[in-house]
Amino acid sequence: MNTKQIIKKSALAGAMFLGVSGVAQAGALAISIVEIDNLLFSQGGAVLEYPTNFSALAYTSDSNVDVDLNGASLSDSDFSSNGAPMDLYKCLGDCTTYNDNDFTGAILSGTSGYPNNNFALADSREGGSPIDGVGGFGSGLGASLANASQAGVVGDSEGSSSSNNGLQAAWTFTGISGAIDITFDLKLYLETLVEIGDIFPTKAAADYTISFSICDDSVQFSGCPEYWSESLVGSKSSIAPSGNGNPHVIGDGWGIPSDTNQVFTTDALDVDKKYQLTARITTAADVVSVPEPTTLALLGIALLGFGAARKRRTA
Repeated sequence: MNTKQIIKKSALAGAMFLGVSGVAQAGALAISIVEIDNLLFSQGGAVLEYPTNFSALAYTSDSNVDVDLNGASLSDSDFSSNGAPMDLYKCLGDCTTYNDNDFTGAILSGTSGYPNNNFALADSREGGSPIDGVGGFGSGLGASLANASQAGVVGDSEGSSSSNNGLQAAWTFTGISGAIDITFDLKLYLETLVEIGDIFPTKAAADYTISFSICDDSVQFSGCPEYWSESLVGSKSSIAPSGNGNPHVIGDGWGIPSDTNQVFTTDALDVDKKYQLTARITTAADVVSVPEPTTLALLGIALLGFGAARKRRTA
């Protein structure tokens, strides 16, 4: 065996030995979950009803999910009218632990030992109507909308994954005056986690948006200018080494979503105008993992060995 081969094999063997005995792998985790139940539109405590409160009403909704993991991607979308149910789910990597329509956040949380694999998933569910008499739904049942975007990466090589999904529902109506009360029960959970010892640009980021808006569609070709809007916006990020292995959480605790009741009241509406009321939910999770310092040192040892071998050959 010549000198070049000896140096190469020694460097690689040393890297492999130190790699086995090194510290924990690099890793990052991000979770964003929004679940809305009992979404109702009312006036004076009475749920709005079609056709009693409207001279015309159209209800459409759409949903989409996208996931990406180390260059591979999956997506799906759906459309419904009159509150017909939609249920989308896409996953890349190891998602064997996760159950479709699980919006608790606990299963893949750091409380359960994650991140310990590579995965990216997006889960959404929508159905029902906040207005009685639409789609054959019973009185006062309301609508439900839920999104979950979760992603995690581990390992000694650089990798990234992201997931995001959005729900949108629009009600176009005429014949109603005065303000509308929008009420719903909200469960919310965001978590980001970067393993101890990881280095920049290892990162985890999670965010969500919940928004309601009304545009005035009375004038044809006007582009439906915005008349009223309200939103809830939140985000959570953990960039190495500031994460330092500690979870950053928005919720009632590690792996526990918060549970609140929300009320939005619109501006007063004109009975003679045509409006479009839109509800949107978006969630997103993004993670990137790079080799930790120990692994970078091993790569340096190997590169030095290769460099030495090259010098001896050229000499």
